[in-house]
Amino acid sequence: MLGIGSGLWRAGNNVLLFDYRGCGESDPAPLSVGFYEQGDLRAVLGFARERVSDAHLGLIGFSMGGALAILIAATDPSVRGVIADSAYATLAGVVGRAYGRYRVPNRPFLAFSDRYNGWRYGYRYDALRPIDAVAAVAPRPLLIIHGTQDGVTPVADAYQLYAAAGDPKELWIAEGAHHCGAYFLDRQSYVARAAAFFDHALA
Repeated sequence: MLGIGSGLWRAGNNVLLFDYRGCGESDPAPLSVGFYEQGDLRAVLGFARERVSDAHLGLIGFSMGGALAILIAATDPSVRGVIADSAYATLAGVVGRAYGRYRVPNRPFLAFSDRYNGWRYGYRYDALRPIDAVAAVAPRPLLIIHGTQDGVTPVADAYQLYAAAGDPKELWIAEGAHHCGAYFLDRQSYVARAAAFFDHALA
């Protein structure tokens, strides 16, 4: 985010970077892969509005952050545009594929872990389904970015999110990129495309 954030700043944007709970320099906390982190992102947006009351707000997020950007923008009309890079379509899909990589029987383990997650952490996997929320981002613009070699969240999720989204929407499939890796294929082009998107979305 430092390279992308500084690039967007050089393009004329104010940029606010932050660490979700349990990440970076934030206080230790269990990662909920997007459930409790929604409160973090709402707090960040509130902080931005306090600093600049008439700010035109856009979101760029990666992996879980991309899913969160979709979920929050769907319910917060102050967000004027979203870039979601390597976002998942459903949390259940992410967990199920992880079991598959370890050759664990998917269906029974997924059902068990879903119930355990609800008991232990207070939410079930179906609480995190960006695919059900993405249509509500429209008519604000949405850019979905995904690498073809993503081994965490397959590129199929990007196609599903794009199909479910309303217009205006863009889909950028980065050939050969791994999870959150499109930026590293061509950093200048990535920043230029993100900056052009926000120039339009936040105008």
